Amino acid sequence: MGLAELDELVLKCRGEQAKRYIREAVACYNAGAYRSCIISVWIALVFDLIDKYRELDMTGDKEARAVVEQFTQLQQTGDIAGGLEFERSILEIARDRFQLLTPLEYVDLKRLQEDRNRCAHPSMQTSEEVYDPPAELARCHLRNAVTCVIQHPPLQGKAALDRLVQEVHSDYFPVDVVQAISYFKSGPLARPRESLTRNFVIVLVKNILLEPPDTKEGFRRLLTALQAVRAMYTQVANLVFEQFLNDLVRRIPDKGMLTAVGFLSVIEDTWQHLRDDMKAKVKTYVSVMPDDELYVLPWALELSPLRSTALERLGNVHIGQLEDLAQSTHYRPIPAFIQRAVDLLAESENFASANAAARVLTRWVSHLTDKQIETVAEAVCTNGQVSGAFDVLPLVAKIYSASDQIREKIRSILGDYGCLEQWEKAIASQAGPTEDEIPF
Repeated sequence: MGLAELDELVLKCRGEQAKRYIREAVACYNAGAYRSCIISVWIALVFDLIDKYRELDMTGDKEARAVVEQFTQLQQTGDIAGGLEFERSILEIARDRFQLLTPLEYVDLKRLQEDRNRCAHPSMQTSEEVYDPPAELARCHLRNAVTCVIQHPPLQGKAALDRLVQEVHSDYFPVDVVQAISYFKSGPLARPRESLTRNFVIVLVKNILLEPPDTKEGFRRLLTALQAVRAMYTQVANLVFEQFLNDLVRRIPDKGMLTAVGFLSVIEDTWQHLRDDMKAKVKTYVSVMPDDELYVLPWALELSPLRSTALERLGNVHIGQLEDLAQSTHYRPIPAFIQRAVDLLAESENFASANAAARVLTRWVSHLTDKQIETVAEAVCTNGQVSGAFDVLPLVAKIYSASDQIREKIRSILGDYGCLEQWEKAIASQAGPTEDEIPF
């Protein structure tokens, strides 16, 4: 670990007291005063843990309040023996009562405590020998103190995980990924242990696939949270997908397969983590998707491995279902939906279906391709159920008003079929008399 890396450890410190002592420890290290370095590291660790308990106390943690009150009482009474006992047990408190340390981190920091005693107390060594810790040991303690404790917020372990899950389920959690990333950077995920990130990703995936919320908004919040965490800690999230995703999809009940499609579509590059049997299961679900779950089709259409299957299922959607789908997506221009509406208009066998198709297409006029405009023009000229439908005229009129290019395109096609004059008169009559034609 070079000098620049030691300076980076100072920048990682959250609390100002701990930062001052770690800066002092780095200065001692650079000067070759390794005993003083280890002592300063221990002091920084103790002050940082106490600051963490104060933070937890402000959030209403009763256990933290008891520790803070105990420490304050020891300071006020000048109880040296009690203070020494408090310092001796401070690592056990952090590990057992607040889960701020893992068992392995506890072992590393316990060694720091023991080495600090060797450095600071003459009674720990013989009068003929001077304890002279090597530079490597001082660097090791510096790194462990910062990376295990000082750089982290006070919440870790189960407490941090519970807080994160509670925040994501809040009605006020952001549904924008960029905002969610900013949100997470101010909490336990700012500098988390890998175990916290991993467990949080596992919980999110389980909530999405096996315990989805009752509302679309809740489902969207979970997906947004997972996208944000994956963007922040890509390697950890991808490892969770590789290890657990296939088995979790296997556990999804038949009625909940729609969540798998939503997950695989929104969380990019997760299809690759499924094995062949689960890929086949998802494809089969899309091909026979129940009518009341058709709103999942936009997700399936966006996922390349499911697109052809989704198009086949869309080909069996009747105009009433398509109209409902268009409304559920707020008439977002989905090319496959537009093409299906054009096909259904051309195939209309009664006024009702023609009217419904026309209503859908009227919202998407500006997104029609030349080929689709040609199909619409052919239908209004050759299919009596289409030409006689009440809602078709507003569709043709909107095509006329969309742009000069689109208007000239449909005029040319209507002219080829010999019905241009008929439709232009109809459009003119719908628009009402011009100012010159008003008799008064």
